[in-house]
Amino acid sequence: MRSVCRTGLVLVLLVSACSGTMPVSSSDMQAGDVLFFSIEGKMSHVGLYLGDGRFVHAPSTGKTVSVESLSSAFYRDALIRGAGRPR
Repeated sequence: MRSVCRTGLVLVLLVSACSGTMPVSSSDMQAGDVLFFSIEGKMSHVGLYLGDGRFVHAPSTGKTVSVESLSSAFYRDALIRGAGRPR
């Protein structure tokens, strides 16, 4: 949370194994949708979609929050499904 606060952003994502969101296809994603990523074979990361193929990436504690691109091979391959939209 410290890295998020340093950037001036306050983001709170409450995700319970995707059950709190309804599926959204990649072509219908909107700013605010939650992205789910599989890292090392398990869902272990979420991001917040910003639009234009970009999302907020909050890495592990102590690292810097950044804006990343879904066109990056790493994130494109790790994306589990299009997105989830809070119900």
